[in-house]
Amino acid sequence: MRVTFRPGMSFAVVICSLAIPSRSWADKVDLRPNDAGDRIAVVFKDQVTYLPARRIELVKSVGGAGHARYIRRTSNGDLYVTGAGLEGTMLHSRDGGSTWKSKTYSIENMRFLSAFTILRDDTFMIVFMPRGKHRVLVAHSRDLGRTWSVTQPKIDLGLYTETYAYNSDLLERPDGELLLTLDLRAG
Repeated sequence: MRVTFRPGMSFAVVICSLAIPSRSWADKVDLRPNDAGDRIAVVFKDQVTYLPARRIELVKSVGGAGHARYIRRTSNGDLYVTGAGLEGTMLHSRDGGSTWKSKTYSIENMRFLSAFTILRDDTFMIVFMPRGKHRVLVAHSRDLGRTWSVTQPKIDLGLYTETYAYNSDLLERPDGELLLTLDLRAG
């Protein structure tokens, strides 16, 4: 892996949470601003390289079991951020991430936001777990998150009895098929 920085290239870093896998990495990576300003760290084969960046704090703290982990782009370039712990709130930027506005949305019976994506036709998709039984529901919005329709996908569980979708991801394939990571459980 090779990372190069070209003059004029800029990075916008969105910090919602940081997890460093081991104590040895914590000793090698220092993300505090230096004399040149904010920076990001690229670690490869025990080497740490720093690149200039602009740090934008979107969320001061997120309580509970989640964080803002999904950043997606519409066809016109607008950015949207949401995630577990921000259920009912979506952050929106029209200028590439320099400034952000918060907007609320409502999806009935949503307990835990599991995945968020924006499809090529600008349809917003949220996979979530509702209150009560462990199952997965899918909400979609064709008006940039103002109104939502909810469906329950048909999932062949085989020998399993429950579906969970904690910190899942949702991907649109080139043929339009959607891939979703799930946790299937028996009992």
